[in-house]
Amino acid sequence: MINKNLTINPIELKAKINKAEKIQIIDIREMGIYHNPIPNSEWIPASILLSNLEKLKKDIPVILYCRLGVDSFCLVNILHSEYQLKNIYSLKSGIEGWNKLS
Repeated sequence: MINKNLTINPIELKAKINKAEKIQIIDIREMGIYHNPIPNSEWIPASILLSNLEKLKKDIPVILYCRLGVDSFCLVNILHSEYQLKNIYSLKSGIEGWNKLS
């Protein structure tokens, strides 16, 4: 089941960063389209994320992002429903939306 409450918009993310809130930001874009990441984000491509779940923090919000927010939204829904991970969100409109803030 798709849960649309598992998203955060770029303005909300920027506010969390500006307040220095403890969050984990993960760029899931694949090699070749991975460039100009959000500052302080980690790169874990979507193709290997499920085999590297131990890298996801359990005690703070985790925000995944991709280019447009579609792949990260699908992956967050899988992680939430099939792996019972909580406190995980997709950046609405992805890096493209983020880049429009500046």
